[in-house]
Amino acid sequence: MNNLHDLLRQKELSVKRLEQDIEAIRTVLAMLAEEPEQPANGKPNQPFSAPAVSLASAPATTGMYSAASQNPRPEPQKSGREWP
Repeated sequence: MNNLHDLLRQKELSVKRLEQDIEAIRTVLAMLAEEPEQPANGKPNQPFSAPAVSLASAPATTGMYSAASQNPRPEPQKSGREWP
């Protein structure tokens, strides 16, 4: 019978944690739904855009593992002993 009470207590704690998580999500959603603030200079924020990059100067590759084939691993040094 004690196991059932422990199980019930665990489930109640889980429900309480989920309720707290839901409340936190609701708070974040409310914050995201608000109007964005204007910066001090009065201009609206512009989304960040990365500069254009030309791939014409990039070295050509011949396949998915071309970098590995251009830089092969060195052969391991052989010791006098060989495993059977």
